[in-house]
Amino acid sequence: MRLLNLYPNKAKRNLTPREKACVRLVAQGMSDAVIAKQLFINLRTVRFHLANAREKLGAMTRSQLIARALETNAIGL
Repeated sequence: MRLLNLYPNKAKRNLTPREKACVRLVAQGMSDAVIAKQLFINLRTVRFHLANAREKLGAMTRSQLIARALETNAIGL
């Protein structure tokens, strides 16, 4: 079930430092498991951070997440 988008400009909601770190590593082509090992966190935690980042940036896929993060300079690359 798709919810009504009450925040059409979600890109203005800032990512947390951990969300940024996870998205940067996704942009480098790393899998969730590799990100978890790299950041010394649980795989479920990586997925939690990426889901939050997707929600904040209005992305539905990893590819959209990377594109929106770069478009909005959300990860500062």
